[in-house]
Amino acid sequence: TLTLASRILVTSSLFATLHGRPETSTRLCIEESLAEVHPDDHALIFEAIHAAVAGQAPSRITYRVVLPDDSIRWVELMGRVFADEDGRPTVVHGVGFDVTEQREAYDELAHRKAMLRRLIEVQENERQTLCHELHDGMMQYAIGAKMLLETAHEEAESPAQAERIESALDCLERGIAEGRQVIR
Repeated sequence: TLTLASRILVTSSLFATLHGRPETSTRLCIEESLAEVHPDDHALIFEAIHAAVAGQAPSRITYRVVLPDDSIRWVELMGRVFADEDGRPTVVHGVGFDVTEQREAYDELAHRKAMLRRLIEVQENERQTLCHELHDGMMQYAIGAKMLLETAHEEAESPAQAERIESALDCLERGIAEGRQVIR
């Protein structure tokens, strides 16, 4: 429970240990509690307090706590603001959960997803490079050889020579067709 006017926080012994305090340290000012919060998350906590005072508090925030051994614990805090008879916010009641394992699993999943995305990009780039090399290299040589053989076929000096050139042309045509299929 956070009393907004006095900025005094009263917690359970379990919440105190969640924040890395002795379980008997359950009453402190908000600034003392903020000393336990990761510096990068101070703004998030201040925004939530200011929103509570303005009557627009978020129902849930997730922040990091720096424990005495410098390890990090993720805490999800769900709360509700209560107002006096005049509608002024006076107290925030909430409950906190240790979500460190879930957050680490989420971060690991996000890391693996990014690695997988990068792997797919690399594979796609390799495929495109290979197709480009096949199209502009080997296929061009095969098409050039086919054109030369077609000219030789037209100028063949005997039916046997024309038949051998025609067989070579047929092999080249099938090779070009397979090359185009591979490129596609």
